[in-house]
Amino acid sequence: MIYKLLMPLPPTMNEIIDSARSGWKMNAALKKKWTSLICNFVIECDFELLGVVWIEFH
Repeated sequence: MIYKLLMPLPPTMNEIIDSARSGWKMNAALKKKWTSLICNFVIECDFELLGVVWIEFH
């Protein structure tokens, strides 16, 4: 089964490092945002991740 996740690109390593240097609150907010986006997608798909998972970025 194939699921499509359409969302903006995740932050680059430079953006992650910059947010970490800005303080723990900013870095925590960035992590929380992306964790929430992925969790919501997985919940909406209503499937179990069993076996191998292939991820493609286009």
